[in-house]
Amino acid sequence: MSDWQTAKKACHGVCFGINPENYGANQSDLNRLNRIGIVKYVQEVGKLPSDEHIQAIQGAVKSFCEDASKSIKNEGSTFRGKPSITYSNENPRQVVIFKPDDGDLITNYKIRENRIEDYKLTANIGEIPKK
Repeated sequence: MSDWQTAKKACHGVCFGINPENYGANQSDLNRLNRIGIVKYVQEVGKLPSDEHIQAIQGAVKSFCEDASKSIKNEGSTFRGKPSITYSNENPRQVVIFKPDDGDLITNYKIRENRIEDYKLTANIGEIPKK
């Protein structure tokens, strides 16, 4: 899981018990980073989440994925219609999604209740783009 992609999705660290304020960040800024992207965010704000913050998120995600009591692995899932590897649980509805080719993080978050039911039926998370 690259530091770059983890930083892009740092706003979802709270879904895995990581409080951004413990690392000198705030949730509002992290949500903005996710919305506008790393390059524009750094140009405007001048900094990224700290290395310690990134490592904490990576550790929480790794623990979630490696502990079979916390998550179920699905290598046949899709994210927005594209192949993915998904780790999920039903309660509290956490998901971690990786690219199958290079294993990098796509996203990690707490999925809405109605979406976890859809995922259980279709193995897809997210809207499938129209062609």
